Formats: sequence, C-alpha cells, structure tokens
Amino acid sequence: MKNSNLLIGVIESLVVNIIIYLLFFELQSNQETYFSLNPHPILFLCIFIGTRYGLKIAFISAFLSTIFYIKAFSDLHNSLALLLIYFENYKYILLYFWSAVIFGSLKDNHGAKIEQLTGHIYMLEKKYRDLEKSYNVSVRIQNEMKKQIINSEESILHLYEIAEKLNTLEVEEIYTEALGILAKYLRADSISIYTYDERSNFLRLKVNLGEYSFENRSSKVKEHEGLFKVISEKRAFKWSEIQGTFPLMSAPLIKDNKVIGVVNIENMEFERISEYAFQLFKIIIAWINDAMSKAYFVDNLRDDKYLSETNILKIEFFNKRLAEEERRRNDFNLEYVYFKYEVNGLALKELNQYMVSKVFRSVDIVSYEPERKTLHVLLPATSLESLSIIKARINSKWCNFLAEIA
Repeated sequence: MKNSNLLIGVIESLVVNIIIYLLFFELQSNQETYFSLNPHPILFLCIFIGTRYGLKIAFISAFLSTIFYIKAFSDLHNSLALLLIYFENYKYILLYFWSAVIFGSLKDNHGAKIEQLTGHIYMLEKKYRDLEKSYNVSVRIQNEMKKQIINSEESILHLYEIAEKLNTLEVEEIYTEALGILAKYLRADSISIYTYDERSNFLRLKVNLGEYSFENRSSKVKEHEGLFKVISEKRAFKWSEIQGTFPLMSAPLIKDNKVIGVVNIENMEFERISEYAFQLFKIIIAWINDAMSKAYFVDNLRDDKYLSETNILKIEFFNKRLAEEERRRNDFNLEYVYFKYEVNGLALKELNQYMVSKVFRSVDIVSYEPERKTLHVLLPATSLESLSIIKARINSKWCNFLAEIA
C-alpha cells in the first residue's frame, strides 16, 4: 500500500462524507432524510474506494463513513442505544464494511494477479533477451566457423604446411617454428614458451612473441595454480576452465611422458577465440610434441656435440645455436645476450665443474675453444639491460681467470 494512495483515499472519503453530511443532514429541514436515502450515497463511496485502492484503504473509508453516520444519528436521536437495537438503524454501517471488504478484496486479488502476470512477462522478456544473446553468439560462431573452413589458409588441406614446418630434427628450430605456426594459424600476437625443470619446479622463458604474462622470465610453478594444473594433468586448458589469472590457452610440451615445457597463448584477436581455435591449438601442440620427441632422440645420439665429459658445447654447434637466436631476434624481436672471455689458469674440467655448472642456468649455452682459450657465452631470452648484472656476478668470482674480449 503506497502512502500516496492512502492519503488520497482518506482525503476523498472525508471530502465526500462532509459534502453528503452537509447536503443531506445539516442543511435539511427534515434530517431523517440522511438515514432514508436508498441506496445511501456513502455506500457507493465505499464501493468506489474499494475498487480503486483495495481492501485496506476501503476499510479505512468505511470506518470514517461510520463515524459520520454515528455522529448524525447521535445528533438526531441523542442516543446510541437505538442505533444498536434496531437493524434498520445500523444496516448501512454493515453495508459500508461489506462493500469495502468485497470490492477491496476483488481489487487486491486483481492487483495480485496483474503483478504475478507482470512478473511472468518480465521473466519471459528476460529469457527472450538471453535467448537472443545466445542466438547472436551462435550466429557469430557459425559465421566464424564458415570463414575458418572456407578460408584456404586455415583449411584442413593447409594443415600439411604446419607439419612441413615441423619436419626438422633440430630442437631449437622446432621452438622457433612453433612460435611462427601459432602466430599464423591462431592469429595470436602474444605467445610464450617456457622450459620446465622438474627438480627445481621452475618455468624459465625459452622464446616468446609479444608480451608475456609473468613479470619475471622465470617463475615457480606452485605460484600459478592454473599452470600447475597444466603440468600435473599433462593436458591443454583454456581460460574458461581455470579460475583466476590464466592465459587464453596453455598446453604442456611432453617428452618421454614428462613435461619439459609449457606453451601459453597470452593474447589473440577477439573474434578468433573459439572452440575451433582451441582444438587447432591442441592439434598443433600434439605435432610439436611429436617433432620434439624425434629431434631429442636424434640429438641424444650425437655424442660429439660437447667437449669430452663436459656440458660445454663445441664451437661449431654453438655457432649454429647463435644463428638460431639471431633468427629469433629478426623474426620475433626476441633479445639475447652473447659475450666471450679469454680463459687463463683454468683447465677444461675445472671450467665445467666450478663455473659452467654453478654460474649459468640450464637454458644458457656455453662453448669453449681450447686452441684460442676462449669461452663463449649465450644467454637466450635475456635483455641487454641484464648484461652488466650478469658480468658483474661472473667477474666477482672469476676475475682472476677471465679477461673479457670485446
């Protein structure tokens, strides 16, 4: 019951009662006229108020009308006892309340029904809007699927091109080609590939295109619940399947049933984010894993890549890796750091045991030329801004054995 309706209903009841009281009682020579009206005008007032405002206000109107009726009866007969003794005297009071209850209840029931139907209409309209949104999304997906199927660059026939690009037995070339493939076929403009060290439980940035999600180039897996799930379950996930911060798509790189890395799609064109793109992503990752397994198998057969009983790469293989890093810088603007030292007073095994194994990361590449006594250092995915810090760390312990070569 609105306060405004209550106030208006009371005012209307008072005004009508005052007018009828004056016209048919105060201003009449025969004041019995007020009680002999048939039907009584106040009865229509109670019906009107009940029909318009409902039971509660109609009941108040009947109560106010009763006060005027009792006052007129008291003024005329100087006794209220007569009012209660004879039915003819109080029948109109009963009619006031009966009409208020009957027509007020009808109004309330009608209003409740309207409110119920209005709520039902609102729910139908809401469901219609939701259905319309779903329809529009379905149309957009359908159109996207048509474009993806029709577009020759993305047709099933052109998946052959992806397989051809991965048809190499060089591990580093596969990492490089993987960036280009994902960028081209998923239209992704931010991709990062991390290597994973199971012992330290760390992810280290291997290669990337555009911006990468982590503030640091290495990160502990347990600090990122979604990536921990990717590694532990050894399968691809998309952002809608993981709570919290997570790439658009992420999948593990697997060798011998062990995770060796993680591929993240950080950003891509909005209209390209679809189930089709996610399925294509999983197919590409499966092919990358297959190519990786073959390349690592061949790589393990090469026992001539490293200097005897060390982790130090021979210079010819180092130069090939350096060329690959230069390619990545040209193609993807991925920085790397390369510098070299002249070595004095350190044997090869000492160099490997006390410096290479303890100073550099697992992703860093070190080579040594015994004839020239030159140590070559390559730090992939490392900015030039970090060069002074890295050199200071090396020189603080090995300055007596190393002389930097410009």
